[in-house]
Amino acid sequence: MNAPSSTRSQRSQITAGAPARRLGIEVTTGFAIAFWLAACFVIPLETSGQPATDSYPQQQPPPTWPQAGAGGATPSPPAPPPAEILARGRQLLKDGQTAAALTSFNDFIRLRPRDMSGYFWQGLALDQSGLPGKAIWSYSNSLDLAMQNGMDSAELRLNIGNTLTKLNKLDDAIFNYRRAIEIDPKLARAHFNLGRALIAKGEAGAAYDELERSAQLNLQDSTLSYYRGLALQAMGKTAAAREQLTIFLKEVPETPDTEELRARVTALLNQMAAGASSAAGH
Repeated sequence: MNAPSSTRSQRSQITAGAPARRLGIEVTTGFAIAFWLAACFVIPLETSGQPATDSYPQQQPPPTWPQAGAGGATPSPPAPPPAEILARGRQLLKDGQTAAALTSFNDFIRLRPRDMSGYFWQGLALDQSGLPGKAIWSYSNSLDLAMQNGMDSAELRLNIGNTLTKLNKLDDAIFNYRRAIEIDPKLARAHFNLGRALIAKGEAGAAYDELERSAQLNLQDSTLSYYRGLALQAMGKTAAAREQLTIFLKEVPETPDTEELRARVTALLNQMAAGASSAAGH
């Protein structure tokens, strides 16, 4: 394969360079002979019986440099191996220290820019930091590297789908959830999240099927009955929907984190009850 023109140009500059010059190395024949004769017949001078060479500077010993541990600078410790940097970042992320984890993942990527795992964990940390727009860029880099190596990852597709859902790109999210299920049909979380996305798209029947599949795969999620209720309501199965939403209120404890969702479910149940009463009156 021919090298690009810029590379060829650089090579030609290195190999050719400026024309060789002989300045400073040509002397006339007469001057060379005169210099040789003078060198042969110069008689060293003596002073007080000592050779004249004593008046010339003597050769100095080589300088000594400070050694480490003897007052000199202490060398920096070797950098940890990339695998250790990545492991530290994962632990920091697990501990909730996302900023410090991102620093570790960025360091790993600088050392291993062709390793998909660095971008994957970087994307996860960015997502947990509330930066889905940046996270999707990292996930995309990870996926590109994986595909170049003939690989694909259900977990990566799942995370991409989650991030796209946060960005309200439901069609792309659904595509990635389905791709995750193709790779690993037993990935319960992918079925569950696909069901949630399908509810948002108005595909209640398909959504309910995915939610049921996640339950069959033993998914442990307190909101499963809530999303079942939403899907059943959209399918017109009000009684079954009320049953699932009531189960949700019983199973999910009252905490500051669940207060808003519990209030929403309570309002929905009241609305269903009012609708049922109105229908019965007619």
